[in-house]
Amino acid sequence: FLRPKNIFVPNIFLGNPKGALLTHANVVANAAAFLMIMENTAACETSDISISYLPLAHMFERIVQSIMYSSGARVGFFQGDIKLLTDDMKALKPTVFPVVPRLLNRIYDKIQSGAQTRFKEVLLNVAVGRKMAELKQGIVRNTSMWDKLVFNKVQKTTGGKLKLVVTAAAPISPSVLMFLRAVFGCHVSAEF
Repeated sequence: FLRPKNIFVPNIFLGNPKGALLTHANVVANAAAFLMIMENTAACETSDISISYLPLAHMFERIVQSIMYSSGARVGFFQGDIKLLTDDMKALKPTVFPVVPRLLNRIYDKIQSGAQTRFKEVLLNVAVGRKMAELKQGIVRNTSMWDKLVFNKVQKTTGGKLKLVVTAAAPISPSVLMFLRAVFGCHVSAEF
């Protein structure tokens, strides 16, 4: 249990690659801490489904799977083509979406660039503002008028059932996280 069982080599490194030895205890402690933190907001349940599209060599993916399996939840695997990820999500309808910041930034940019007319830009800004006001009051939902009018299309591309989006492995702007909390209508958490 305490002997190193994983050698994690980050895919971004300077100079010679350096590996980090991780024990099963490291992974279990990380998963248990996450479960404890989330138990009052988006507790993992047997009805939950996560989509796995990150390489299994990625420690973030391994820990997410440990969390899902230890909770009796399910993990669905993507077809292997990242370009088809939204198709996979529509079919699987995951409730948990582990995602790297780079992909969240792409989603953010795509939503922003989709507001091409002045009317759409104003509508998006008003909708995000109203949803952020709800978030500040502790209201996290995807059933508001704004979800139905403005965010429905984005929510459907992720399967329409998300309750938790969790990101790790790199920093992400707090404003992007808040924006996506409003758009997805679920908890969006950055973990390190």
